[in-house]
Amino acid sequence: MPLVEVVRGPETSDKTVQSIRSFLEGSSKTVAVLNEVIPGFIINRFTAAPSREACSMVEAGYVSFEDVDKAIVATYGPRFTFEGPCRLGDFVGLDVCAYVFNNLFPTLSNASSVSPLILKDVQKGKLGVKSGEGLCGSYADPAAAYQDRDTRLIRTIKAIRDIDASEQGAN
Repeated sequence: MPLVEVVRGPETSDKTVQSIRSFLEGSSKTVAVLNEVIPGFIINRFTAAPSREACSMVEAGYVSFEDVDKAIVATYGPRFTFEGPCRLGDFVGLDVCAYVFNNLFPTLSNASSVSPLILKDVQKGKLGVKSGEGLCGSYADPAAAYQDRDTRLIRTIKAIRDIDASEQGAN
């Protein structure tokens, strides 16, 4: 993955953070600096939020895990290759975001523990690709599934970098 989350400790100086950032960026990494240690850092926290909501919607019978993934892949997937939720808000309009969120937030899951759906699968030994079965189905050949996923991820990252490079060359 191209991202490295640099987490500032209580005694980490600005100079140290800048040195680490420069080194990593010189190694073609994308750097995000967290100003203090928080559980999950950045990406795990953002991954947990939609996962929690997906479980909540499936538990309520609104949607299947497969359809949650289809919706995300068809919208957020492409969008989040070039803009995060903050820039997305800028383009949607912060007034629109405020209106939608004001109505939506009270209906979102605020669960503070793992979904029973996930715990049930864990207890049954359904651990995802590594066990051959997970939330979205069976994986007859886990090694092939990992290889396919890794290949697609690498190709996607390369395509994004190519787009970014061509846009920088045009400017």
